[in-house]
Amino acid sequence: MSEEITHQFPNNGFEKILARFDSIDTQLGSISIRMDSFDIRLVSLEEKVDRRVMETRPIWEQVLQRLDGVDIRFDGIETCLSGVDTRLDGIETRLNGVETRLNGVETRLEGVERKLEAVENRLGKVEHELYALGKKFRVFNQEILDVQNAQEDFEERVTKLETTPTN
Repeated sequence: MSEEITHQFPNNGFEKILARFDSIDTQLGSISIRMDSFDIRLVSLEEKVDRRVMETRPIWEQVLQRLDGVDIRFDGIETCLSGVDTRLDGIETRLNGVETRLNGVETRLEGVERKLEAVENRLGKVEHELYALGKKFRVFNQEILDVQNAQEDFEERVTKLETTPTN
């Protein structure tokens, strides 16, 4: 086994391997050139991105400042709405109290209406009695007038009798 392994290759085998290595080396060189090109393009792209970031940074800083201002304003609006909500709760409580009182007034009004109906019924009876009483007064008045007429006739007759000489 002391023979060299390289002696067992076919005649052009070693040259073919070297040619293959040369081919691989050429391809690696081509890949290296392409990688250098990619590296240059990547560096250029990174520089562009950095420039854009630098250009847009003030814009984003302004946007962030404005967003902070918007947050502050929203906090103020929320505080204001919380106050409005509290006031509305107070108004609702007061309206519930007014509604309760109104229900009490309505109940009392219904009682007054019932009493008023009773008074109207009694008033209707009184009107009927007054009408009947008025009729009785007219009859009574007529009877008084008849009595007065009769008395006047009687007085005339008495006066005639008194003034006439008796024979």
